[in-house]
Amino acid sequence: MHAGFYRLSEDLDFAISAPLVLSRSKRSKMADPLKNAINNLTNELDMFRLVQPLTGANNSMQYIAVVGYQSLLGGYEEIIKIELGLREPLIMPPVKGNLKTILLNPVSGNAMMQPFYFQCISYEEGMAEKFRAALSRREPAIRDFYDIDYAIRKKNFIPDDVTFLDLVSKKVAVPDNAPVNVTDQHYDSLKKQLDTELKPVLRGDDYKGFDLERVFKVVRAVADRLENISSFTI
Repeated sequence: MHAGFYRLSEDLDFAISAPLVLSRSKRSKMADPLKNAINNLTNELDMFRLVQPLTGANNSMQYIAVVGYQSLLGGYEEIIKIELGLREPLIMPPVKGNLKTILLNPVSGNAMMQPFYFQCISYEEGMAEKFRAALSRREPAIRDFYDIDYAIRKKNFIPDDVTFLDLVSKKVAVPDNAPVNVTDQHYDSLKKQLDTELKPVLRGDDYKGFDLERVFKVVRAVADRLENISSFTI
C-alpha cells in the first residue's frame, strides 16, 4: 500500500498485535480467524488450491500457509505464501489505506478490480520493521536494502529523524532478534545477491538506480545512531 508495486515482497504478510508475554494457547486462539479464512479460501475462490494449511511455528508466534494457482501466462502452477505474525504489539495505531491492482483489462485498459480500503501497519512502523530486517535478519536479504533505498530516493524518507530512530530501537529490542550486523562480511553477502536475487526481478532502469554501497552506508549510520539511544525497550 505505502510503496505501490515497488516493494520486493515475497509473500502476503499479516500481523496481529500481541503482547510480548502471552501463552502459546492464547496466540493460537488469536490466529483462529485467519485459520478459518484460509480453510474456506478454496470454497470461496476455486481458482486456488491449498498447498499448505496455516501452520504454527516458533511457539505460535508465526503462522504460514501456501496456496497455489494455475498461471494464465506461464501455464504452470504459481504459489502465494501467506504469513501471520503474532510476535509483538504494534507501537503505532494501524491505518486504513487504498489498495489497488496492477492487473489491467486488455480491452479497456482499466483496472480489473476497483481499489478497496484495507487496514495496514503505519508507514513509519513499516519502515522501522524494514530497517530492523536490514540490521538484524539472520540471513541477509538484498530486497530489504532495495526497499529502503527506494523509500529514500522516491518517497523522500528521512531515516535519521529522532522519533523514527527511537521506533527502530524499540523494534530491535524485541526478544529473539538476531544481533545488529553491519559488518563488511554482511555487505559482501548482500553484494553476491545483486545479480542472482535482484537483477532478475527489476526493470533495467530500476536496477541501475539502486546503489548497494550507498544504502548500506545509510543502514550502518542508523546502527551507529542506535548505540546512542537509551530506550532499547518496548
